[in-house]
Amino acid sequence: EHDYPVLNQNMWYIATLISTNQCGADTSFLQIFTFDIEEIGGNPNIQIYPNPNKGTFFLTGNLKSNGNLLLRIFNSTGQEICQKKISSEKIKISEEIKLGQVAPGIYFLMIGQEDKNWVWKIVVE
Repeated sequence: EHDYPVLNQNMWYIATLISTNQCGADTSFLQIFTFDIEEIGGNPNIQIYPNPNKGTFFLTGNLKSNGNLLLRIFNSTGQEICQKKISSEKIKISEEIKLGQVAPGIYFLMIGQEDKNWVWKIVVE
């Protein structure tokens, strides 16, 4: 039985698994990214379509201010599989995102601008 803290912010954790038997010991490390569930759904001024998709989707919409964006995509285990920087001198954004050959499943798109982050759930079929 374990007690886990209630999270209300974006955090990185490292989980350590140590397994031992008569043959010896083995240690594994796993990075885990957590984010506040209230952030899912993101900025209402940004649309992601199609969702579900086949690994390619579009990001369009209007930002509240211009500035650089950092797009990061994580798989369901928290591993970052894609990162893209977008220099946005305009408030309007239109971007095609290609994940390449990824397994079907649930992914999370995090968009960061200055001190704000938004997160969307992406489904790849």
